[in-house]
Amino acid sequence: MNLFNRLTLIVALVLTSAVVFANGEGNVRPEFVRSEKFIQLISSEKFNPTPAVVKNESAAPVSSAKVCACQILNVSNNNEEIKYVAVMVEKTNFGELNNSFSVAMNVLEKEKKQMKTLFFPTMKTVEKYTVYSSCQALAGRLKNLNNTLKVYDILDADILGNKNLTHKK
Repeated sequence: MNLFNRLTLIVALVLTSAVVFANGEGNVRPEFVRSEKFIQLISSEKFNPTPAVVKNESAAPVSSAKVCACQILNVSNNNEEIKYVAVMVEKTNFGELNNSFSVAMNVLEKEKKQMKTLFFPTMKTVEKYTVYSSCQALAGRLKNLNNTLKVYDILDADILGNKNLTHKK
């Protein structure tokens, strides 16, 4: 008997014994995984796996404040002209403020290029903001200043700014 056949038989034997153990009472017909015996085994004190990550109580909490880069644009194409359009990019700051702002600005510039290529060939930057708060808070403050503000999008630079995901051509 070759090695593959032996391994196949051993796996089949283990799976069959696992079904018998989970169902109990001599019943070899498979039942739903959440059988009473299985639930009792998991909830018992004997089955208490140690956590994979141990929380360090003495460590200082990591700051998860947001930074926001925003540009207010006047855009137009052959069909329409839209004034005071906000394109916003939000990034979580983990202590490197300059890096967070530069990543957010890079994502913002890429989005502007995409908008210009696909939707609005004419684009003029009216105002620029980089703030140490969430983009929703900034949008609310800007909306209070100018009621005609239109938020194009709030992009997540934590995802879009990841160098492993972006492809340079």
